[in-house]
Amino acid sequence: TSFHCLADGDLVFICMTDDSVKKMKAYKFLEGIKQKFYDTYQPEQIKAAIAFGLPFVEQLRGAMNKFNYNVVEEEKAETVLKELAGARDVIVEDLRNVLDKDIKIDAILLRTEALKGISTRTTARAVAYKKKERNSNVIYCLIITVAVLVLY
Repeated sequence: TSFHCLADGDLVFICMTDDSVKKMKAYKFLEGIKQKFYDTYQPEQIKAAIAFGLPFVEQLRGAMNKFNYNVVEEEKAETVLKELAGARDVIVEDLRNVLDKDIKIDAILLRTEALKGISTRTTARAVAYKKKERNSNVIYCLIITVAVLVLY
């Protein structure tokens, strides 16, 4: 529990809060109460201590309810913001993973293109070698055929 005080001349406005409530909020609450108090009562009434009667209690109750409602709403907003920050972190990590995978895919595509070039050259060499071998085999067959014909 924390106590917060706001002094203004002869008057002191005090409030008690949970430790979880930020100081700035408590002092904004006290400023609001002070303003409502001065808006409700004339300086003569304040000096005569008439203002300390029951009518202002209802205004205090309303201000406290409003403040407590705002605290709950702000806690909800902070929770949502934390959840959004967590979601943002997950999305950023997923995007990094996608980019890493995209880079890897690009590298694979480059390697594939290089292999395709090597494969094309190798295929061309194989076709040329096969053609050369076939031509050599044809020449050897012709030489053998001519030699057999000449010997017989």
